[in-house]
Amino acid sequence: MTAPSPHREAVLSMALDGKTTSEIATALGIENNRVTGIKVRLRRSGKLPEFEPSDTDVNRLSRIKAKYGTRFGGMYNLILLLDPEVLKWLLDETPKDALLIHTIASILVDAYHEENDL
Repeated sequence: MTAPSPHREAVLSMALDGKTTSEIATALGIENNRVTGIKVRLRRSGKLPEFEPSDTDVNRLSRIKAKYGTRFGGMYNLILLLDPEVLKWLLDETPKDALLIHTIASILVDAYHEENDL
């Protein structure tokens, strides 16, 4: 069994206060993927509630589809499209017990922040 992260309690407190993964990572000076991994373990231990998309989330997706005309596809399709070396790197970057989609989201947010000097 591994020792709990030294950031565990801070992540828990900020997540319960409604802070996003990116906000928590910035505040603690750690990577988004690390925060995601901690949140996954906190959810599994029952300290954080499971993520449930709200009606607002569903409505937001509908508005995005209508505005941009973009179809979303799924994780299965994404994995099939990736070069095996890229997929291996992505899986290596994903914390144990975390969801691949969280790692992908973190990478996209990081790229956005870098591109926009945020």
